[in-house]
Amino acid sequence: EAEEFSPSQFVFTFPEPSPGSIIISWAPNHGISDLSLNPFVGASWNYTLDPNAPPPQIMISEFVADNNDSLNDEDGDDSDWIEIFNPTGSVVDLTGWFLSNNTNNYALWKFPSVSLGANSYLIVFASSKNKTNPAGKLHTSFNLRKEGGSLILSDPQTNVISAFINYPAQREDVSYGRERSDPDLVGFFTRTTPGAPNIGGGPGFGPEVKISMPRRTVQT
Repeated sequence: EAEEFSPSQFVFTFPEPSPGSIIISWAPNHGISDLSLNPFVGASWNYTLDPNAPPPQIMISEFVADNNDSLNDEDGDDSDWIEIFNPTGSVVDLTGWFLSNNTNNYALWKFPSVSLGANSYLIVFASSKNKTNPAGKLHTSFNLRKEGGSLILSDPQTNVISAFINYPAQREDVSYGRERSDPDLVGFFTRTTPGAPNIGGGPGFGPEVKISMPRRTVQT
């Protein structure tokens, strides 16, 4: 069953299959094309369905590393931002946890005495302002790299709890995060949703256009 969110975004749902290894692929001759009638070339996905898998835990659910107007901080600045989600049914104490953009130093920025409610979101601005007042907005001591980088959430013992390692180059006001129905599925979201569930998936992006020859002036 397919549900249309927009002329270019659809969400497909399926009956739950039997546990084990699952492969999802597009049927041959599916007849799907874009608005220019170019045939759609779909990928396939591999999953493992395990009903006995441990429940989800705290995660980095979404971030923006090239912010312009997706969300402003309390100073009116368009700082980078990170969304942390607690999908569990219990309050989680984040005191002493860490955020980092450095795979060689997980303890780069420490959370103050704050808690995250059950099924709740927390926004932390990655602004380099280093604000740790629990009563105010939280700001890390680092920025996010829009050209690509890493983002790590770890517990007080620096055990990695959630991470994006070597995420791709980012685009202005396009977030990167996890599909809410499958946190292992990550990608771009053209509609940012700070403090709310991620909606739909954005398109992939090709690399920057590069000119193979230097610009020249032609005289006629």
